[in-house]
Amino acid sequence: MPSILPIIDDFKNFYTGYLARFFKSEFPNLLSYTRFLEVMPNAVIPLCSYFSSLKSEATGIEFIDSTSIKVCHNLRIPRHKTLSGLASRGKGTMGWFYGFKLHLIVNHQGGIVAAKITPANVHDTKPVKEMVVNSMDKLYADKGYISK
Repeated sequence: MPSILPIIDDFKNFYTGYLARFFKSEFPNLLSYTRFLEVMPNAVIPLCSYFSSLKSEATGIEFIDSTSIKVCHNLRIPRHKTLSGLASRGKGTMGWFYGFKLHLIVNHQGGIVAAKITPANVHDTKPVKEMVVNSMDKLYADKGYISK
């Protein structure tokens, strides 16, 4: 088993080339990739419940930032159909992409206090009001969260 996770471009290669190859003993009943894609929507509610159990309390010193979640390569945007009504084109620090942004607020201990996923074209300042709670005394952010 490799000690360092290799650079993998997409989930399919991670699932079929890494997980199925090196962790077969840990997952003896691992589904085929196509079957996994069929049952994956059924896991959304349990995953949200699990995520809720991981949430931490605000400690007074929090940090907020976002990261891009790319849905497809820029050249494939016109042909992309799966998330065409939800995903959008946006610009991040690494340039233009098509997909979503994951916004996270973490406390000074590294615990996740709040999270929100928005389309890529939503400005970083928009989801902040919905994510902030009263017990946050100081919220630190990068330049992308500054507005008039």
